Amino acid sequence: MSENIEVQHAPGLQRFEITVDGELAGTAAYIDDEANVRSFTSTHVSDEYGGRGLGSKLVDYALQSTVEDGLKIQAICSFVVKKVEDERWRPHTV
Repeated sequence: MSENIEVQHAPGLQRFEITVDGELAGTAAYIDDEANVRSFTSTHVSDEYGGRGLGSKLVDYALQSTVEDGLKIQAICSFVVKKVEDERWRPHTV
């Protein structure tokens, strides 16, 4: 059976969310500052959804969205720190 996986930005909650069949599976929380920097503070995927690459999908979406919004990326969360080691994100980090 195919699952419906969606990633979306929830700016009112200052986070990105990933859902599986409409159920919240994970979040990537952030804080924006006046210097146009989005600091990613934590990433969490529920245990029941772990090991399926959802965290990577969530953070890739969040980083791409941040760049498209014209903001710089500050990685505080260890998961995001590993992601921004990829060369494509380096020009967009502080």
